[in-house]
Order: sequence, then C-alpha cells, then structure tokens
Amino acid sequence: MLVTLASLALPKARVHARPASARIQASLRTFRSFLDRRDLLAALCIAFLVSGGLVGFITYVGQWLNQRFGIPTASITLVFMVGGIASVVGAPLGGILSDRWGKRAVSIASNVLLALAVAVVPLFSWGTGLLLVFGLTGLGAAFRQGPLTALMTEMVPASQRGSFIAMRNISSQLGIGAVVFAGGILYARHGYVAVTTLCAAMTALVAVLLTTHITEPQPVGEQA
Repeated sequence: MLVTLASLALPKARVHARPASARIQASLRTFRSFLDRRDLLAALCIAFLVSGGLVGFITYVGQWLNQRFGIPTASITLVFMVGGIASVVGAPLGGILSDRWGKRAVSIASNVLLALAVAVVPLFSWGTGLLLVFGLTGLGAAFRQGPLTALMTEMVPASQRGSFIAMRNISSQLGIGAVVFAGGILYARHGYVAVTTLCAAMTALVAVLLTTHITEPQPVGEQA
C-alpha cells in the first residue's frame, strides 16, 4: 500500500501508444541488444552472482548454527540482528563513498570484503568473533548495493532502463534459485563450508567482472 501511494507522486512518463505487436517486437529487439553488448552481458552475470551468492549464504546459516553449535532459534536471530545493524550503517556509507571514489571502485572493494568474510565464517566458533564476521558480511552486502544498482542503471539509456532492470531482476532470481538448489546439495554432502566456498567464489567473481568488463559511465559534463 505504501509503495502504491508513493508511486503516485512520481513524475508521469510520456508514453506513445503503439500496436501491441509492435511493442512486443521492439521489446524483443531491446532484450537482444543487451545480450550483444559485452558489458551488459557481464552486468547480467553480476546480478546472477550477487543475488545467488548472498542468498545462498544466508539460507543455510541458521541450520548450520543449530546443527554445529546447538544454537536455539532465539539466539540465531542475534546473528541477523548484528548483520542488520551493520547493513544500516553500510548502506548510506557505501553511497557516500561511491559518489566520492566512484561506484565501480567501491563495488569492487565491497565485494572483495564480502567474499573474504563469507569464506571464513565456518572457521569460527560461536561467540564474539563469529558475530563480528557476520557483521562484516552485512556491512559488505549493504555497502555494495547502492553503488552496484546505480552503476547498472547508468549503463543503458534512460529509455531502456526499465527493460534492462527487468532483465537484471530475472538474472538475479535465476541466481537465487540455482544457488539455493546447489547449496542444498552441497550442504547435505559436504557441509556448510562447501556452501560458503561457493558463495565466496561467486562474490569474488563479481569483483573480477567489475574489474575486467565494466567501465563506469562518466557524467556528460565530465566527459572529454
């Protein structure tokens, strides 16, 4: 309800009516054009890896804490509270620093931080150290969200952003489904360390793709 009311305050877009078949064909051409661009294809892969890596890590953490340390549900919520507090701090800080140092640079740094934090989680015993590492995962995840989202939306013209974000969201959902499914198999056969290894590798790959395939668009006034 709140989202619906807030959307009414947004500026109204000027839409030129076209036959349904023409709109469908134009949309298909737009989607195909995204796949023809190396950077946009990398951005879709990044969406897959970002969402899959994070949700795969979170999905099985409660089961792992209960199974390995016998932590009751009430205490497991403490882990998510710590991560949530860190996220509240990390989200605005990531946005501020990305405006100063660049969205791509901050996105790369936050993904490296998150990959390291996720990888070492199974190495800790229950206690302050583990909670601090979970705090780092929340910080890294929130730190990258704003810069990554802004960076991806700037990669296409305004007239194509709705289509691109829709395609990006599809890639994200596919990543979540694939990694949660694979994570369940890995957890059953090899334990939580296998899940965190997969998720950490996916997160590190995001940093690699950002470094090798993504160029941050410059504002018109700053272009040579």
